[in-house]
Amino acid sequence: MARPDTGNGFPSRHAEAPRSRPARTRPAKAEVMPSVQPGALSRLLALSDERDAWERLALDWARSAYRNGYRAGHARGYRTGYELAVREWKITAAGMTHLGGPSFAELDRRRYPPNGRLSWIIPRPGEADGGRRS
Repeated sequence: MARPDTGNGFPSRHAEAPRSRPARTRPAKAEVMPSVQPGALSRLLALSDERDAWERLALDWARSAYRNGYRAGHARGYRTGYELAVREWKITAAGMTHLGGPSFAELDRRRYPPNGRLSWIIPRPGEADGGRRS
């Protein structure tokens, strides 16, 4: 059967294509459900259980490998970052001097009382008994 032509050499999209294969038919009942040999089902279930156990082991292995890799990567990254910060701290602190701000020693003097950081431990005059007034 010749296909109808649209005039440009291509078949029309409305044209029917000829059937080149036979229509599908259902197989007979015997082909759908083959006979099961005795013991085949129990062997199949045992094999299925074995494969399930292997899959659980493989999944556990994958989880532990991920956990170990994550921990190792985190520790390595943390250690590398710390080493980088320690190495570049002097450069960072030296770069702040051009800002004209006070030195760290001056900031400590401003932040803490005149007697130093631990002067809050020393009792003030009149507080020798721990601040209790009689």
